[in-house]
Order: sequence, then structure tokens, then C-alpha cells
Amino acid sequence: MHQLPSCHCRLRSVITWYLKPWCLPGEKMTDMYYPIHSEGLYRSLMQAKQYNIPLYITETGIADRSDANRSYMIDQYMQAVGGSLCIVNSPFSKC
Repeated sequence: MHQLPSCHCRLRSVITWYLKPWCLPGEKMTDMYYPIHSEGLYRSLMQAKQYNIPLYITETGIADRSDANRSYMIDQYMQAVGGSLCIVNSPFSKC
């Protein structure tokens, strides 16, 4: 069984106690006030593998009116998917 890599586990929220949108330092915020958080996708993929759940990612997107963060989001999420393929020794892995 594969273990999740150690991470700096932290509570995630998208608003402060006084109801203003926020994100952690270094994160980018979408137009809908949630941060781009590809680690969540990676952890979901690893958990699905742990329970042998077949999983298809059919769509992902970002609220980004100006298209300023779309390429960043796609890159981050593709890295998360690629990282999970390398770890689980998928036949699709090129690691």
C-alpha cells in the first residue's frame, strides 16, 4: 500500500473569520474566491488508488474572467495527475 507523502497538513478555508476571501501565501485565488489547490486532486487520486477505486477525470475548470491564471491551474493539476501516476506504477506512467 502506498503512503501519501508527508505534507504540511493545514486546515483549509477560503474565508477569514470576518468573512473576507483569503488564501495562503504563494497561492493564487480564482474569481470565485477559492485558491488553486492541486494538492487536493493529488490526494484524492492517491486515496482512490488506496481503495482500488477506478477514477475518470472528465472535467476541471477555473473561474478566471481574465484568463490570467488558467494556464497556471492546468499546469498545476496536470503535475498532480502525473505525480500520482508515477507513484502508483500505472501502465501509463513514464517515470
